[in-house]
Amino acid sequence: MRFRVLALDYDGTIAQSGKLDPETGAAIREVRKRGISVVLVTGRILDDLRRVAGNLSLFDAVVFSWVSLALYYSNGFLAAAFYGAQSRVMDGSLARANCLLITTLWSAFKFVMVPIGAQIGALFPPATFAMVFLFVWGSYTASDASSEIVGSLFGKQKLRVWGMGDVNRKSIAGTWAAFLAPLGLCLWGVFAHQLPTPWLVLAVVIALSNAAFELLSPRGTDDFTMATANALICWAFGLMVY
Repeated sequence: MRFRVLALDYDGTIAQSGKLDPETGAAIREVRKRGISVVLVTGRILDDLRRVAGNLSLFDAVVFSWVSLALYYSNGFLAAAFYGAQSRVMDGSLARANCLLITTLWSAFKFVMVPIGAQIGALFPPATFAMVFLFVWGSYTASDASSEIVGSLFGKQKLRVWGMGDVNRKSIAGTWAAFLAPLGLCLWGVFAHQLPTPWLVLAVVIALSNAAFELLSPRGTDDFTMATANALICWAFGLMVY
């Protein structure tokens, strides 16, 4: 049996009193040279982990959820729903390890979204805050999730994209889902809250933006680009309308 992934805890396993032993670090590098992905599984939050461990490039992925690790080698519908395109066998473990690592990068949003959010909050009436949140985060979540699930279950990989995976392609079905899901969600919000006509235009623009960035962003970066683009579009919308 050939091992593909080595999962390690931090505190009390590879580190004592928060410090990583140099010999342990050297051993981890040797394991990675042999083609085995090394995944760090920890209960620490990312900022705290970086403070005590420093550079995390020693690991292929950092997991803050046992569910991610538990489903690492799962297949079928559950894998497609959880990991999306990364669940395909031909994508190998590299894509899944990359997916796990991506989940740790959400903390980077605070350096971008907090300043943009402050600008948006100063522009929009408080009564529209919930809708702005829906347009920025709800539409992104709907677009990204639907594109991955629909693309994995029903799509054929025909569209070449940038990325670090073994198979850097996306599907037409997934791209359509990335457009229609946020469009339907945003239109529901507009009609349910009886918002004026400019919000209908914003819904279409947001849906197009989500689909475009989901398709054109290098694999693994669309989480950042889609939500950031949505926030910038809403900011511009606020400048023009309010």
